[in-house]
Amino acid sequence: SLPANYISSGAAQTVFGGGSDIYIAKFSGLNTLAWGTYIGGSSAEVFNDLELYPDGRVVFGGSGTGSLTEINSGASRSTGTDYDGIIGVLNNTGTALNYLDEIGGPGDDKINDVELNGGGVFYWTGSSSDGFPTTAGAYDQTHNGGLDVIAGTAGDNGGSADYKATFFGGGGDDLGSGIQKVSQTKCDGTEVTFLLIFGTTAQNAVGIPTVNINGDPFYDATNNGGLDMFFASFPSNFSSLLFSTNIGGPYND
Repeated sequence: SLPANYISSGAAQTVFGGGSDIYIAKFSGLNTLAWGTYIGGSSAEVFNDLELYPDGRVVFGGSGTGSLTEINSGASRSTGTDYDGIIGVLNNTGTALNYLDEIGGPGDDKINDVELNGGGVFYWTGSSSDGFPTTAGAYDQTHNGGLDVIAGTAGDNGGSADYKATFFGGGGDDLGSGIQKVSQTKCDGTEVTFLLIFGTTAQNAVGIPTVNINGDPFYDATNNGGLDMFFASFPSNFSSLLFSTNIGGPYND
């Protein structure tokens, strides 16, 4: 627990919830804390990543075992008792949450990385052991075995309109570690945007789905042994798999 004078009096949550809490703070200068706030309940919450909007709002992701008070939820309420994914948006003064969602199924669900879009939505990725709420039109709405990659989008003020989520995985344990928005400009001036997800995939009789683009030589349809890395790309609405490849050698990568 942090000293009380480290927490601004108008913080979103000034009291340590118990177990472990997410803690987010802003420094206005060297060793000068502008504000800090706890986010959590009476059980364990784990912080994994944050991004900062130009106006100072904070998008964050993590996981937790407790039951949080959701704000402008975009997904169905989790009924699980293990870890659930947590995503949210904190206002620029740390005094209130614009959005907070606790998302998951009956097993372990975790959000590992978040990425800004700049158009009122943000993206996230992580892993789920089953039952994570996907959405109509998503690339894969069915859990594939073990841990699956999960990826999706949410609105910076919450709500169901911008919430989209998909599974991605094979029969083993597959983890989404990072997500990045990529924009490319073609020779004719057309801009192409996609989401690149990277992480770890385990060797299994049923591997991750793979897709090549125009015979690209940087492509491997087969797990090479143990744990492989993977790269996969999706459109911004997660409706299809654009590219996916294994990357690795005979040992764990």
